Amino acid sequence: MIRSEIAVLARAAGYDAVAFELVEAEARVKGGLHTEAVMRLGRATEASLYAVAREFGVDLRLHIPQLNKLHGALKGLEVRILKNRETSEVKKLADVSRLLSQAIAVLMESEETRAGKPGERVRANDGILSDLIEAMGDAASKRRLSKTKPLLSKIMKERNAGAHASPDGARRETDPDGFPSLADDFGAFIQTLIEVAIGERCHREFGEGKEVVER
Repeated sequence: MIRSEIAVLARAAGYDAVAFELVEAEARVKGGLHTEAVMRLGRATEASLYAVAREFGVDLRLHIPQLNKLHGALKGLEVRILKNRETSEVKKLADVSRLLSQAIAVLMESEETRAGKPGERVRANDGILSDLIEAMGDAASKRRLSKTKPLLSKIMKERNAGAHASPDGARRETDPDGFPSLADDFGAFIQTLIEVAIGERCHREFGEGKEVVER
């Protein structure tokens, strides 16, 4: 189940939005709304990731415009190929190839471009986590966060399943019997992230002589 001490830890660390989402998730569980509880746990996970990232200087909206343009062009072309199934659409992949070549040239020449620019959308969670790992000054903090990558992928997949309808038209609800284990996974990620953040604060305040204890 959702452990109340994680909400207490989040509040003590100054992450009130995380604590709020955890409390709301627990309320959904008590009402038998396990699918809604998973969505709240997903929000708690993102809130914790965003909060720690902001604290340690990771830009949540950093993008490389040239690569965004490339992604958009490729996605749009995929839609047209699937719709029309014409070889003329396939040949337009050459245009995407030119965009890629241009992006490579610009990124090779410009360090400023490689640094990225703020965009409108929040970046993917796995990218934020990767940058957060790099931002940690303590080696143990880096190792602990690195170990959470598979867990983040797993729990966000479950969150997405709860947030979206089934493509085949079937009913999709979170299994109440499997919820406690799932909640433990969400809690483990959030707790680790907050503990690492607290440890990194200590590391930065007292210096490299005190390394964070790994669990």
